[in-house]
Order: sequence, then C-alpha cells, then structure tokens
Amino acid sequence: VDVEMRYGKMYIQSIREECQKYGVALMISYHDLVHTPESPEIISLLKKEVELGADVCKVSFVAETYGDNDRLGKAIAEARKDGVEIPIVSISAGPKGTLSRICGDVFGSDGTFVSTGKTHQIHIDDVRTLRKSLKLDR
Repeated sequence: VDVEMRYGKMYIQSIREECQKYGVALMISYHDLVHTPESPEIISLLKKEVELGADVCKVSFVAETYGDNDRLGKAIAEARKDGVEIPIVSISAGPKGTLSRICGDVFGSDGTFVSTGKTHQIHIDDVRTLRKSLKLDR
C-alpha cells in the first residue's frame, strides 16, 4: 500500500496498523512536482518516512536537469550510509527524469514505475529493450 507522507502521522499509523494486520508492506511516499530539492532535504524526507513506519520509502521529484538524477542518487547513497536500511524507490519525473525510469538502479533506486498499457509512464517492453541495449539487464 502506497500512502503519501503529507497525510500525516495519525493517518499513516492507521494505515500501517491495517497493513500489519494483513501482512501487507507499507510504502510511504513523497512527491514534489516542481523540482528536485538539495541532498540534505532528500535525506531528511527518507528518514522521516522511516520514522513514520515505512517498509519501503518512495520519493519522486521533477528533474529540471539531467544532473538532478545524479543528485537524487547521491542523496540515496548518503541516506543509506546514514541508516536508511529499507528499500527505496526513487523517481525523477519529467522528460529529463526518464533516465531514472530506465536505469534507476544505477542511481540507487530499488524499484521503478513502468506501464503495461497506454499511460504517461514508459512502457515495460521499452524499458526491457533499452536495458538490454545498454547491457543493464540482469
């Protein structure tokens, strides 16, 4: 279950209790649809998600430059050194963030979001083809 961090501690706790009751993992997410913040803010957000009881952390930011993908990856690496030990899904949205959808693992993400139909997400078949061409397939 994916719940937005903005809903607050009380709401998230009630969702967490339901997830635990049924053995379902809780993903706590944060979205900034304007830009990618600096590393200290990203690290702080990930730590807050852990504090709120996430089984999986998720952050999604709009990439204004290709370097935003790298900055997000470096922040994830720092957060892991700083004690965030649970899986992290990170996404850089927008045209310059497409790299994070194709090779998010290169930038430290434990997962990504793709499409199996007609949506704004990159299609899984395209991701597989690109990963194979780039020798990123495992």
